[in-house]
Amino acid sequence: MNTTFKELKELIRNLYPNEETIPLHRPIINNSYTYLKECIDTGFVSSVGKAIVDFEQKVAAYTGATFAIATMNGTSAIHASLYCIGVTSDHMVLAPNLTFVATLNAISFTGAEPILVDCDVDDFGLSPNILHDFLSIHTHLDDKGNCIFSKTGKTIKACMATHIFGNSNKIEEIKNVCDAFNITLIEDAAESLGTFSKSGKHTGTTGKLGTFSFNGNKIITTGGGGMIVTDDPALAKRLKNITTTAKTPHEYEFYHTELAFNYRMPNLNAALGLSQMELFPKFLEDKREIYETYRSFFQPIGEFKYTQPSEGTKSNHWLNSILTDSPDTTQSILEWMIREKIYCRPIWELMSNLPMYNHCYKTDISNSQRIRQLCVSLPSSAREEKIF
Repeated sequence: MNTTFKELKELIRNLYPNEETIPLHRPIINNSYTYLKECIDTGFVSSVGKAIVDFEQKVAAYTGATFAIATMNGTSAIHASLYCIGVTSDHMVLAPNLTFVATLNAISFTGAEPILVDCDVDDFGLSPNILHDFLSIHTHLDDKGNCIFSKTGKTIKACMATHIFGNSNKIEEIKNVCDAFNITLIEDAAESLGTFSKSGKHTGTTGKLGTFSFNGNKIITTGGGGMIVTDDPALAKRLKNITTTAKTPHEYEFYHTELAFNYRMPNLNAALGLSQMELFPKFLEDKREIYETYRSFFQPIGEFKYTQPSEGTKSNHWLNSILTDSPDTTQSILEWMIREKIYCRPIWELMSNLPMYNHCYKTDISNSQRIRQLCVSLPSSAREEKIF
């Protein structure tokens, strides 16, 4: 096994020969100065400005969504989405047990209670079959068509479906289940700009709403930032209003129509986003090459399973990962690589193991438990020398 570790270390060092310490995923922003200067020169660096509108239009056009609403981060995008479809403390929301904590935190901000659903081992995404079986056994539709969770009597209002590591989940099947039980589907597409599902649709555009993150470690970054996409004009209008403190447009008066949020992405961040969209095609190209290099290395190694996009989908290959043969091997790889200044990482702690969420109702979670023990994510940054 140590021989494999050494070979993997050499492979990663060859992928990133100019870096003494190799991070998991770092941004490339060397072309941003012109965009940022133009923004600064206008004096509009906060929540109003042309760059925000331009960035929204570019993301909408790329994903095929009719509308895009920029927010300060991915968490605020999820929270605003749930709020605008009417999720409150009277409701429950289905969510993956295997996801980043922001997904569950945003649900909790509304007062709703999460229900944790297990994932599929092939794509790490929320399992449509497990979801269907759970809803079939534990819920019923009332005379208004609401999906009622029998144990609490509360309505299951929404389902959050996360696309993991840049690969598409089985979003079409998940939507079919949600439609059958009158549950609104929201896609947490934080990591998957540039990813397309089996139907050919961009992630985030199959559900009623989709949310993205542009944190510093994502495939493109705005430093901090998020985006909501939708095809619903009324919902888009409300989201724009609710994320900008519900202020009535006026030349000088400040009148706000309802309780709302100051979630608008700053113009300065959007300018950085525009510079990233310029490089985005090259990022995708290089990350495909990195993926193929890892895939070729792991294919003949029987004890490791290299995670790959589902057939018929198109991935952005944001974060390359493997499943090892045992928890001990997982720990050994992590410790070995970190000693070598190569920053691999385990997958997130499961939501069911966190003190805020270990009381939540849940399906059987054996798949996510297995992945938590065996998953190692590998350095996956795009390479500057390949971009410029």
